[in-house]
Amino acid sequence: MEKSMRRFDSSPDEQFVYSEGECAAFAIAAVRRDGGSFLIVEDGEQVFETADVDDYRFVVVHVYALVEGPDGLVARDIFGERPETKVPDDMSEEFYVGEHLQEYFDTEEQLREYCIDDIGDGLKPLAAVTEEDIARATEVLDRICPRGPEPVTIAFR
Repeated sequence: MEKSMRRFDSSPDEQFVYSEGECAAFAIAAVRRDGGSFLIVEDGEQVFETADVDDYRFVVVHVYALVEGPDGLVARDIFGERPETKVPDDMSEEFYVGEHLQEYFDTEEQLREYCIDDIGDGLKPLAAVTEEDIARATEVLDRICPRGPEPVTIAFR
């Protein structure tokens, strides 16, 4: 049986916030709460130019938390959890990105290298993430994906 997505009951406003700019805050909240790592998806056709012309990165499309599920790693975001192997489908269906690249970061510190860290640091592909942003994301996460046995024992259909 092919595994598919487990959808969360998030509001349209929450989906907008955590898919259009604050996905890193949501991913950090999930990894802090449940452990795991980060999956950064970049648009392989859109270059994000930094101050150093020899140092460029691709535009970040989305950040997922990678958490251990009963059948392996799942990519978690505001929309739900899907097997990591389904992320390419997400990119084409949810974000309309054809050619994409995936980067894996084990730590929050590595992820934060992609985030603006002060006012004059506007040449990074992700917005600044504050502790307040993470606290708000944690409140949403706790409501839509409560801790306990269900998320760990869920079977994808």
